[in-house]
Amino acid sequence: MSLMPGLCSVALRHLDPQQVVNCAIAGKAAGIEWEARIHVPPGDRDKAHRAAGLTADAGLSIPSYGAYARAGSADARDDFVACLISAESLGAPMIRVWAGSTEGLSGAERDDAAKRVASDLADFCDRASDIGKIVSLEFHPGTFTEDARSTLDLIERVGRANLLSHWQPDYGQSLPAASNALTAILPVLSHLHVFYWTKEHLRLPLSEGRSYWQALLGTTSKASSSLPFMRFAMLEFSQNDDPGNVVADLLILHSILKDS
Repeated sequence: MSLMPGLCSVALRHLDPQQVVNCAIAGKAAGIEWEARIHVPPGDRDKAHRAAGLTADAGLSIPSYGAYARAGSADARDDFVACLISAESLGAPMIRVWAGSTEGLSGAERDDAAKRVASDLADFCDRASDIGKIVSLEFHPGTFTEDARSTLDLIERVGRANLLSHWQPDYGQSLPAASNALTAILPVLSHLHVFYWTKEHLRLPLSEGRSYWQALLGTTSKASSSLPFMRFAMLEFSQNDDPGNVVADLLILHSILKDS
């Protein structure tokens, strides 16, 4: 399974889309996952078309639309419909969504929330399938995709062929634990979000995590996949959201992938 270097525009949410594209080019990224809060809000066709045009003019791909529709929330299905509008206007083949929240839930409450999340995700997938799109889950603490087992269980419960998962390590996660989680997720892997943080959420330069990510990305290079699209390892966050740091981290990511 080969990977291409990419940039999540959330890393530079405070910049104009043209500036984001400029940073992606300077960092040798091959694609941009456009985020849905500032750059390409759900349902805003004009902003989606502008981002799509800038990306295409730069010769870059749009591997996914980084949406924040949260399955299990009160307005989840309406939110997702608006996300589909933007994804289609962007030309993104995939919509990244969130799998509810497990914060403060236990027992029957958690079981009920899990049912709502699965039901909403089935609806998301059916709507996405109608226009040839894939749905991908955010792999994140505090959600129903907080680890590999819960993610795989949820995907099986939803039972839709167009439901996959992004992956990222937990903050400060050890290499063995991260490698085991990634290996388990490989059969349903869409893309990876790349960053290097401590457990205390202190952001470090990706250069300090080179060996860590070299090992993880090497894991994917040894795997095979029958899924018909190119996967990306996409830089998500850098120190201080500084454009210079983003470009530096992208160049490190590009170098790691070249050597993998």
